[in-house]
Amino acid sequence: MEDTKIENLIEDIYPLSPMQQGILFQCVLSPESTMYVSQMSCVLFADFDPGAFEHAWQQIIDRHSIFRTGFFWEGLDDPIQVVSRQVKVKLTQQDWRAFSRSDQTERRDAFISADRLRNFDLSEVPLLRLSLCRVSAEEYWFVWTCHHLLLDGWSETLLFAELAAFYEALHRGESLQLPAACSYGNYISWLQQQEMLEAEKFWRQLLKGFHWATPSMLETPADGGSVRQEAASLECKLSVADTAALSASARAAGLTLSTLVHGAWALLLSLNSGVQDVVFGTAVSGRPVSLAGVETAVGLFINTLPVRARVTPDAPLISWLRELQDQQAEARQYEYSPLVQVQGWSDLPRGARLFETLLVFQNTPLKGEAPEQPERSGRLRAREIRSHDGWTEYLSVDVRPGPALTIIMSFDSLRYATDRCRQLLVDLETLLVAFAASPEKNLGELQEIIGGARKSRRVEKGRELAAASLQKLKHSKRKIVRGVSLSEGVL
Repeated sequence: MEDTKIENLIEDIYPLSPMQQGILFQCVLSPESTMYVSQMSCVLFADFDPGAFEHAWQQIIDRHSIFRTGFFWEGLDDPIQVVSRQVKVKLTQQDWRAFSRSDQTERRDAFISADRLRNFDLSEVPLLRLSLCRVSAEEYWFVWTCHHLLLDGWSETLLFAELAAFYEALHRGESLQLPAACSYGNYISWLQQQEMLEAEKFWRQLLKGFHWATPSMLETPADGGSVRQEAASLECKLSVADTAALSASARAAGLTLSTLVHGAWALLLSLNSGVQDVVFGTAVSGRPVSLAGVETAVGLFINTLPVRARVTPDAPLISWLRELQDQQAEARQYEYSPLVQVQGWSDLPRGARLFETLLVFQNTPLKGEAPEQPERSGRLRAREIRSHDGWTEYLSVDVRPGPALTIIMSFDSLRYATDRCRQLLVDLETLLVAFAASPEKNLGELQEIIGGARKSRRVEKGRELAAASLQKLKHSKRKIVRGVSLSEGVL
C-alpha cells in the first residue's frame, strides 16, 4: 500500500545530463557556494494582477517537469533526478508601501543578497523561489531565484515568454492551451541512446598531444591556500559601427560571428601564455535537432566542451578561422559528451583540468533588453529588469550579440587581478576591431597590433601619472609658499 502511494507521487525517475552531473558535483563539493544560483528581478506595473501571476506560475510548473524535479545521490552509485506528479507553487508576498523609495531600494538590495545566500535543498521541489513586494498603488517588485540545475539561458527565454502568455490569458479571464512541450526526460532518453565510441574517437584525436591546461596568465599570487571566492565582473561594448563592420567581415568570409570571437580569444590566450597550442572551454546549446519538439523543452541542455587552436604566426587569418569553424562544426555532432569523460580521453594527467578559461557565445537576448511588444489588454508589463546570474569556477567570457556586441568577463577577484582582466577585455575588443579592419593579415601581425595597443596604453598611462605627479608637486609648492608668506606676515 505504501509503495502504491509513493508511485502516485512520482511521475518519473532518470539519470542526470552531463552538465547536471558537473554542477551537482560542484554543489556537493562546495555546499555553501552560490555559484549556481540565478536571480532575476524587475518592477511589474500597470494594472498588475498578483492572483493571475501566481496562477500563471502554477501552469508553468504543471507544464514543465523540470520544475517538479529533485536530485538524490547519497547512498547511490549514480545520482538520479526524481519528478513529482504535482508541486504547489508558492508566491511569497509582502507590502512595502509604508517605506520610502530609498528604504525600499535598500530593502530590495538586501533581500536579493540574503535570498541568494539561502541554499536550496536539492531534494526538495521546486528548486525556485518567487517573491513579490508591493511598493506603490500600481507597482510590485518581483524577484525570481532558481538553481542552475534546472535551466539554461535558452530555457529561461522560453519560460518567461510562456509565463507572459499564461498571465495575459488569465488576466482576461480566458484559458490558454499551448501545444504539449517536450519533456526533459525525453532528452535524457535521447542521451542514453547516443554512441560514445565515435565520440571518444573524435575527442581523442582532437586532444592528442595536448598535455597541460592553457594558463590565462592573469592569476594573482596564491593567498596561502585560501579557498575563499569573490565574484567580480567587467563589461565592454563594441560600438554599433564596429559591430556592423565585424558582422559584415564574417559574412564576406563565410564565417559566423561566433567563430571570429572564438578565434580572437584563442589568439589572446596564445599571446598571454606564450604557447602556440591552446585549449579553452566553450558552451554548446546541447539541443539535438533529431529530438522532436526540443525547441519547446525547458531544462538544462547546455554543455561545456573544449576548443583547441594551434596559433601559427604566419597563418592567414581567414583560412585559420575557417579551420576553426570546421572543427567546431564536427564537434557539434558529439556535444552530448560528458566533459569528465572528454578529460579522461585526453593526454592530461588524471584529475587535471582541461582548460582554465571559458568562452560563452550567447544565442539568447540579454535579460533586461526585452523587445518592444504591441499594446494589448492584460499584457504583463515589466521594467528595471536586472539579472543576478551565478558564475563559474573559470575565468569566463560571456559574449552577447546585438546591434552593439556586449562582452562580459566574470572571474574570482581573489584569484585573478582585476586590472589585468580589464586590460584583457580591452585587448579582446581591439582584436575584434582589427579582424574587421584587416582580415588579410596573418596571426602574427594581428598579435603585433595587440602589442602595439598595449604599448600605447602604457605610454598614455605614464603620461597621466607624470601629469598627476607634476600637479601634486605644484600644489605642494603653493602650500609651502603660502606657509612662508603667512610666517613672514606674523613676523
